[in-house]
Amino acid sequence: SKSSSRSTASKRRSSKSKQSPAPTSKSDPDSSEAELPEVDVYEVVNMVGWQGRKPTFWDILPFQIVYIVVYIVQSIWFYLRWIVKFNLLGKEYGREEEEYLTYKTLNLTYTRWTELSEEQRQELRDKKLWTKLGMKEYRREMIQARRRKKY
Repeated sequence: SKSSSRSTASKRRSSKSKQSPAPTSKSDPDSSEAELPEVDVYEVVNMVGWQGRKPTFWDILPFQIVYIVVYIVQSIWFYLRWIVKFNLLGKEYGREEEEYLTYKTLNLTYTRWTELSEEQRQELRDKKLWTKLGMKEYRREMIQARRRKKY
């Protein structure tokens, strides 16, 4: 008897949940809300991979795979060329190489490096910060400048 009453109650609940909402009059301002289908807000708000902009062709997986392969090949080429040109052949650094070594030594991005004035960049290049002696001298200057500011 208990099991039959449980099954009857569950049938009543399921039939109630399947019923459509009661029709509302058009004069009722809340009637538009009752007619809208229920939407899972979590699915709408939490869109996986959404970066806040319209997707481009570069966001598609095959393009991403091609891009990473090109990036790896360029990096290998850069480092191999660097090793052959400067380590094996012993050539002198040019302006571009000096700039690269300087902003990498200072832990700056290329963008931040280009934001510096030409005079500042030239001054830093002239100090040859990529050498141990040049960096040691630069740090000493920075420490002395901080001490002067304190007093």
